[in-house]
Amino acid sequence: METEQDRLRAADLALAEAQEAARTAAPDAGGRLTAWLAASERLERALAPKQARSLFDPDRLAAAANRRLPPGAS
Repeated sequence: METEQDRLRAADLALAEAQEAARTAAPDAGGRLTAWLAASERLERALAPKQARSLFDPDRLAAAANRRLPPGAS
């Protein structure tokens, strides 16, 4: 069974491929971007309800990165 992490990796790869197609003016670049957008919308809808539990929140990550570590924790 494909996990959400698997789907995210696949979406990342598909976007990178679509970007490369656009950079090189490949004839299928528009189609690749359209397909990626459609697939990413489905993935976004599946992930949106879980967003509050996500650790990948730029504000939370920035706050965590700026916190001091306790002594001896390096």
